[in-house]
Amino acid sequence: MTDDKGSEVTDARRLFLGVRISLGAIEDMVRTVESMQPVARSADLAVRWLAPESYHITLKFLGWTKKEVEPVLREAVGQAVAGSKPFDLTLKGLGAFPSPKKARVVWAGVDRGKDELVQLARSLDGAAAELGFEPEKRELVPHVTFGRLKNSSDTTGLLLPFSEDRFRKTRVNRVVLFESVTHSKGAEYNSRAEWALG
Repeated sequence: MTDDKGSEVTDARRLFLGVRISLGAIEDMVRTVESMQPVARSADLAVRWLAPESYHITLKFLGWTKKEVEPVLREAVGQAVAGSKPFDLTLKGLGAFPSPKKARVVWAGVDRGKDELVQLARSLDGAAAELGFEPEKRELVPHVTFGRLKNSSDTTGLLLPFSEDRFRKTRVNRVVLFESVTHSKGAEYNSRAEWALG
């Protein structure tokens, strides 16, 4: 592994906190993505579509984290989520970062459950900041990334036909500590710890 400067890292893992989405929502997203693929090809958009098993919502990106910090981090996260109750969320609508006209990332947005996710993210950000992690400068925009573009591209025509697509609900009842492992075909997200809400 390497850090942000490209040097070798042997005692750290690339971590983030997030939630999984339901199998039903994943199946719905796969159908939408399959419908989008020919549209992307006809528009000559070079989209790298993510594997469905990687779909998730990131609540707090932690970055390279030394192994000795993990036990303290786990305890802090457990305390941060202790007062949170399970809730339902639904995904609806598509968007892009930084914007549909200059997209590098395409995603499905959150309709119901957005406020609860933002509050959960605030709690986790505060807990992580107390351990020395960089606080977030902007409020969370909850989303599920399903595609990345090598070059900044106008995706307006790609997203518009699917802008009202709605996906089956997800019951959010736990927070997951994920490790991001990069391979030649993309990133793989492995669970390192989980905390039940409520």
